[in-house]
Amino acid sequence: MQGGLSQQLFLLSLIEGYLSLYKGQAYFYVAKDHGPLTKLEQRDTIIKNYKKEDKRYIRSLTYLTSDCPLPQKKLNKTNLTTPDLVKVIMAYNECIQPDSATKTTTEAAKAKLRVGIRAGTIVSNIKYIVEGNNKNIYDFTAAIGYSTGMLFNLSYHDNLSIQPELLVTKKGSSYHSTISSLYELTSHFSITYLQLPISIYYMWPTKRIRPFVSVGGVFGYTLYNRSYKDISSVRRATAIDKDEYGHRGGAGLSYSLNNNHRLGIEYIYERSLTNGIRSFTQAHFITHYLSMSFRF
Repeated sequence: MQGGLSQQLFLLSLIEGYLSLYKGQAYFYVAKDHGPLTKLEQRDTIIKNYKKEDKRYIRSLTYLTSDCPLPQKKLNKTNLTTPDLVKVIMAYNECIQPDSATKTTTEAAKAKLRVGIRAGTIVSNIKYIVEGNNKNIYDFTAAIGYSTGMLFNLSYHDNLSIQPELLVTKKGSSYHSTISSLYELTSHFSITYLQLPISIYYMWPTKRIRPFVSVGGVFGYTLYNRSYKDISSVRRATAIDKDEYGHRGGAGLSYSLNNNHRLGIEYIYERSLTNGIRSFTQAHFITHYLSMSFRF
């Protein structure tokens, strides 16, 4: 019962003690000495392009823990997240009833799955190509492409996570050389991949703006290949293998809009090679990604 209204709630119990902590689908709740539930809320507002933070949950916690001064120093630095709330409420319970046991049931909250979307611009270039048994290093020109798709982030304690993604990525590069007045060579690559990157992320446990780094690998399957070679105006399609393999690493910043939604900006460096088992030509790509992501 809260505010004169009753409703059925399905809550995950995180802490059972003198001050108990529960988690619902969209909010956290606390209950003192088996009393009524108090919702912990944060409602930020934007007024004339200025963001005003409304940490009303801190006022609620300050009132509920006012009979023990120990956790008060931590409240102003407490975010509306499971790790921060657990620390404060455990400290309060130990302060108010040091001889009473506090039961924590946070095991289910250690791991969290977030689904998100990603979109960004890439710059790709070919480091070298292998034609038959010959490795050829040309001065290729970089091309601008795109990468967009979905991500699935499974985190542990909201710091370490593994993130598979499903992306559509367009890469390209080209080379042109004039050998003589009668002989010119143009090699052009334009390939659209369905990519499956899998990366391990580490996110620093700071406040709303959190830096992170990542490292992982990538597998790609060719959806569309528009690659060709011109020799003195005679154009021939360039067949490449359907698969690509490579590794990648990156870094970026994550911004928490609230407990469930995050924005991210990320730079990724990727190095990949078309497999070339069945095809005459392999292409070795160096790719730089700059993308935005939204996790919910």
